[in-house]
Amino acid sequence: MGTSVENDVSVRTFNNLNSFTLSKRLGEGNSGPVYLARSTQTKIKFAIKSETRDRSSFHSCQKEVDILKSLNHGNIISLCGVIEDDRKAYMVMDFMDGGDLLDDLYKKGRYTECRVKQITIGILKGINYCHRNNIVHRDLKPENILLNKSGEVKIADFGWSARIQSPYSLTTNCGTFSYTAPEILRRLPYGKSVDIWSIGVIMFIMLGGYHPFDAPEETQTNALIAEGKYDFDEIQWHRISSNAKLLVNDFLTLLPTRRPTTCDALQSRWVKHRDTMNKFG
Repeated sequence: MGTSVENDVSVRTFNNLNSFTLSKRLGEGNSGPVYLARSTQTKIKFAIKSETRDRSSFHSCQKEVDILKSLNHGNIISLCGVIEDDRKAYMVMDFMDGGDLLDDLYKKGRYTECRVKQITIGILKGINYCHRNNIVHRDLKPENILLNKSGEVKIADFGWSARIQSPYSLTTNCGTFSYTAPEILRRLPYGKSVDIWSIGVIMFIMLGGYHPFDAPEETQTNALIAEGKYDFDEIQWHRISSNAKLLVNDFLTLLPTRRPTTCDALQSRWVKHRDTMNKFG
């Protein structure tokens, strides 16, 4: 499935699904449902994403497999194998036993700033690796950030990801609306900085406990995003450090060229300062 890429991660091709016992549905990926599965031989748990083999979804699956095969990083979900039959293609991936970030936030309400920093650093490191390899994720959101019970973070669902040939050369209108950068909504050419915007929205939600661009109607939300209009509610943000707020502001800058890169963000005062990293949170 897909063409070979130099330095590909080793991916096993399974003959069929009989190598696994499928159980509960874990969620919905960009192009298909994801199930919990256990190897019948090793009893190791995996997540298996199922995609129907029509022309459009097969192309999306093939592209996602090709990109995941070229990535090898501790903060990016690993593609362990591929299964194909006449009707469907299945991607066998790491199982993260802590669920996704959205579910975890619903359970806990909100995180300490320390925990937000841990998760944000994990996302930044994974996306920094993608950007160094000229890959833009384009659909970063809490549902695509997976956790394990040890607190580790992995980025998943590369169904909308793309290889970028030159700065601001992407044009596809894609992603999840409320996490989408304003330049995509305006149908302007865009680049890696759309991922930075999405990280800013995720960081805002983790710190403040609410979405920065929340409105009753989609058109109103669109206007808020287009204007970069959001507020730090005093009640929700009064205990959050000024360095955290500054980084959120930088991420949610309207002009893409003024947003920090992932490298810049990993060297920011908030990330480097140790005051909020002295406990797990």
